[in-house]
Amino acid sequence: MDATASIRNQFERLWRRMTRREQTAFVLMLSALGLFALYVALLRPVAAYQQAAARDFANAADRMTRIEVLLSQLEAGAPTQADTQKPPRVRIIEAARAQGIAVEQIEPLNPGFRVAVSNVPAAALFAWLNEVENKKAVSVRALSISKSAQGSRLNADIRFAGGL
Repeated sequence: MDATASIRNQFERLWRRMTRREQTAFVLMLSALGLFALYVALLRPVAAYQQAAARDFANAADRMTRIEVLLSQLEAGAPTQADTQKPPRVRIIEAARAQGIAVEQIEPLNPGFRVAVSNVPAAALFAWLNEVENKKAVSVRALSISKSAQGSRLNADIRFAGGL
């Protein structure tokens, strides 16, 4: 007798010794185990793949939206000239007010100057810095950012090039 026939005979003897209730419980247990194995082996990886694909699709859609906005701006014509009629300090303060940012301190440096802001939402801070560099023609030399005590807001210490 080979090994599989021996195991089969032992299982048949064990099965005959069980009561109907034990046999039903055993079949239910094996069915539950099979369903769990099917879930772990097939369904769970598929669900994880679908979630990752949905996340990737959302990221790609966001990127596409940004590209379309930039493309429409490019197609609209040449970019406007930077506002350089006013001193850099005034241009920075105006841009900060437009973003709802209160400038706490402006300090002259040699060369350039330093600006401190506190409790600013990250999106507003970066939009402000983008506007200052691209539309107000004041370049950022150094930027130091720290998390504010108030949740997801930021404190920033920015050093700009140029005169005050």
